[in-house]
Amino acid sequence: MKRFDRITFIGIITLLLWISYLPYLYPTPFQSHEGLQRFAKDVAELPEWLKEEGGLGGNSQSDVERALKTESKRYWFILLITYAVGILAGVLILRRKNSGRILAIGLSSLLLSLRAYNIITSPHPLERLSFLYSTFLKKYPVLVIHNDIIAVIILIGTIIYLLRPSIAGEFKTRTA
Repeated sequence: MKRFDRITFIGIITLLLWISYLPYLYPTPFQSHEGLQRFAKDVAELPEWLKEEGGLGGNSQSDVERALKTESKRYWFILLITYAVGILAGVLILRRKNSGRILAIGLSSLLLSLRAYNIITSPHPLERLSFLYSTFLKKYPVLVIHNDIIAVIILIGTIIYLLRPSIAGEFKTRTA
């Protein structure tokens, strides 16, 4: 494969990775969620000391529901922007723009850093990972394989590949 073919390949892979995340945006937090209402009810029925621990002490079910809706909307917009930047990076890589390379490296680095930070700052990281994988792998195998295996491999590969001096040179000569 020529360098140009490999750049096209990494652009397509980047684009496909971020497009594959779009179904996670549905259902939107602007729709009525029966599950969110049930969760708010369960939280409201927790013992007061546990609600205090979570910062929800003294809140009614409607307060908890409102807080959950607000937080889910905020999180949804963060995901939407992240996915849009990822898709833009893939398109720019396909067009051989250096800004696409920089966006892809930055976004991949940020996501891998956040993932590592969450694992490292956990009180018992190995126990937590073991519990999460044993729980979620049974219920949501596609989600775990997509988010924790395939996406991580692609993000690491993207960083390594796009940081290679020969590839960076190809972007600079094409956009100059």
